[in-house]
Amino acid sequence: MDKIIAMLQAQDDGKEGSSLLELNAEDVWISGGDKVDEDIFERFDENTENRIVERESGLQPNPPKGHHLHKTRSCKTFQEIGFKPEGRVAVVKGDTFEACLQSCEENLACSQIVFDKAEKTCVGRGKASDKALSGKNYEPVNFVSANCWSEAEEAVSLIEKSGVDADAEFEEKMKLEEQLAKEEDATPPAPESAKFWQDKKKAIVQKAPVVLGAKNSLKLKQKVKKMKKCTTFETKNLVKKGSLLQMGKKLLQSTAAGDFLTCLQLCQQDAACKQVVYDKQASQCYKHDTVMLKKTNDKNTKYIAATCL
Repeated sequence: MDKIIAMLQAQDDGKEGSSLLELNAEDVWISGGDKVDEDIFERFDENTENRIVERESGLQPNPPKGHHLHKTRSCKTFQEIGFKPEGRVAVVKGDTFEACLQSCEENLACSQIVFDKAEKTCVGRGKASDKALSGKNYEPVNFVSANCWSEAEEAVSLIEKSGVDADAEFEEKMKLEEQLAKEEDATPPAPESAKFWQDKKKAIVQKAPVVLGAKNSLKLKQKVKKMKKCTTFETKNLVKKGSLLQMGKKLLQSTAAGDFLTCLQLCQQDAACKQVVYDKQASQCYKHDTVMLKKTNDKNTKYIAATCL
């Protein structure tokens, strides 16, 4: 700082107002030897912050349980499939799938991992993909993938309403359903009583109609349903008759699904679905209520299947 001041003063021609550097008596300069008063800065306290600071790109550490910023994380595993990388890189690590998965669970910026069992590599991404890897060197049996997401203690679904206290309405609805369940248990079964209780349940649901598209939005809490675990594998010993697929003695009609991941989710959401087959060439999805296909080690086939139990 002293050298800079000396250089500027040296260029002064002596005329008033022409100096490159004019110092007043009240001007205060901090020289290299002066210490900065740290007390003038507000100290960073993670316990009072309302956001998680991303100090390293792709890494948002999930605070421990009990912390007000802690997020409950859930992950879904896909055996013998590697998803294509999408989105920015998420920081993950681990030479085993379990360690790789845990690393993604602990990173709020991680939405997907792909673990190569042969190379023992863990790759994380900030966006989940529904497209599988391809190529001559791609062998599904060597890969395990997982999608991870953050959720509240109870899942929340956004509904559009105006002028309604959704939380109070939800609590009232839960009380009515509990009372209805007790009354139903105490009522002797009869053919006409089943319809009676169904009508009463519908009345409770219709008591709070949902208005989609409204400007004011509130959150209605819903309980989380445990999803079925699926094991994927490739297969080729299948017969198609037109657009129908034969599995056992049944001819299955295809369900609309643009990709395998959507097809898999359709089976998970269907309580009766036990097995699903996806035609990769025709982009057709077939659901079955019985496990008909056994897991194989086939590779690069036309079909990819999954058993969901």
